[in-house]
Amino acid sequence: MDVRTNRRSLMIGSALAALTGLGVCRAPIVEAAAGDDPLPSWNPGPVKDSIIAFVTAVTDPSSPRFVPVAERLAAFDIDGTLWVERPTYVDLAFAEARGRARMELDPELAQIEPWKSLAEMDEGMRTSLPEEAVTGLVVDAFRGESPDTFQFFPREWLNTAMNPPLNRRSLDLSYQPMQELLSYLRANEFDLAVASAGDIEFLRVYVEQLFGIPKEFTIGTQVDLDVRTVGNSVSLVRGGEIAMGIWGDNKPIAIRLHTGRRPIFAFGNADGDLPMLRNAMLNGQGMAYFIDHDDPEREFLDKREGKTSNEGLRDYGITVVSMKDDWATVFSDEPGPDLFATD
Repeated sequence: MDVRTNRRSLMIGSALAALTGLGVCRAPIVEAAAGDDPLPSWNPGPVKDSIIAFVTAVTDPSSPRFVPVAERLAAFDIDGTLWVERPTYVDLAFAEARGRARMELDPELAQIEPWKSLAEMDEGMRTSLPEEAVTGLVVDAFRGESPDTFQFFPREWLNTAMNPPLNRRSLDLSYQPMQELLSYLRANEFDLAVASAGDIEFLRVYVEQLFGIPKEFTIGTQVDLDVRTVGNSVSLVRGGEIAMGIWGDNKPIAIRLHTGRRPIFAFGNADGDLPMLRNAMLNGQGMAYFIDHDDPEREFLDKREGKTSNEGLRDYGITVVSMKDDWATVFSDEPGPDLFATD
């Protein structure tokens, strides 16, 4: 093992050990013992087999598909891929809650955008807003705040925020099969990254503690930042414009800009993830998977009307994961973490 690999493994191991000691890491982050099924919440079948076969091939030095450790990068969307995105995006629910609190103190805000839009939000709007529109509302709502101050509010809110239809905290609703997959890849010396349309500062509040993915590998929509100098102090404040939205073609671009690499393994669940998924399969070197939300009994049904069909995905070479057929378990019975400040 080279120095780079050893150093990275030690850093990740130390960070996870520290978080586990504080009782905030989910159990799936712990590596499975040798000989154990690394993906016990996945049903036996071609999808599970393809994941294990791919990881086995790229980590075996004698395999023609072997990939050096330094080039093993896996990329994931977040909402609907690693945790629940229904009935509404978590960051939109946060913006609404924060907006209501502010409008109670200053009712006149309800006549000013973006607070007016948040005050008039109904169920139809929540479920139909595209993710980039949701991010735009969040960005506009927190204009003028410092990144550090901004992170305080979602951390406090997320620790108690509920998903009403499922009657559990949002932090309890990461997908157990995906937690196991993250652990499996980590155990095989993959670097893990997330690429999401969500506000990058919002993502950094929970991604590391919920999924074990460091802030440096958390890629989200970037807000323009302004420098303010007062005396000898220099601080940063959030502007109200999106500097780079992480959806569509921008996903693979942002992954390259952040990591300097192309992922060889990727997971998503929406058409906005397709450029990232197809980029991972470049030259037939990688694998890409698309989660089909076809299990209304255990989660939610996404009919994906007007979007790429499963047949169309397969035409691209993307493997479709049926939540109903391929996942034995959707959610763990164990609670997710309580978030705490890490800075």
